[in-house]
Amino acid sequence: MGDEIPGLDSIGSGTRARHAGRGWMALVATSLALWIGCSDSAPQAPDEEVQAFELAIAKREVAVADDVLRVRQGQRVKLRWQTDEAATIHLHGYDLRAALKPGTPVVWDFEATATGRFPIEAHGFGDPEEAAPEHDHPPGSDPSTPHDHPAEESASSAPPGDTTLVYFEVHPR
Repeated sequence: MGDEIPGLDSIGSGTRARHAGRGWMALVATSLALWIGCSDSAPQAPDEEVQAFELAIAKREVAVADDVLRVRQGQRVKLRWQTDEAATIHLHGYDLRAALKPGTPVVWDFEATATGRFPIEAHGFGDPEEAAPEHDHPPGSDPSTPHDHPAEESASSAPPGDTTLVYFEVHPR
């Protein structure tokens, strides 16, 4: 066979070529696996799924273990509210508000971005249109951005008619 190179065993060269090809394939497969494993588009872990809470206000109280809702920073959160009496509720630090009415559930769906412990208060029960006025924000700040509040806005010094229902704790990742 005129195409053969003298001194080269044709059977051996085919075997070497196959082994070399397999080596490259293994290198490419390993590199691809490492790249996928380190990419930001990797599937989310189950603990990063939506953390949902069913919250019912009955007789001006919410029954929650330790009076605290705990989540991790970056988690998607759904708080589904029901009440037996009209009320306006407010999640401090996130500035989420809702006017609740009996028989009409309200859902807050948001990402837990700011870490800390934030009170969820009822700003008056009864007519939700007569809720407590909004609190002041520093000039130039965006009230829709999650933020901390000064100590004087804590539940211990809440204005008359305001009731801390539960605390929302966001722990760092």
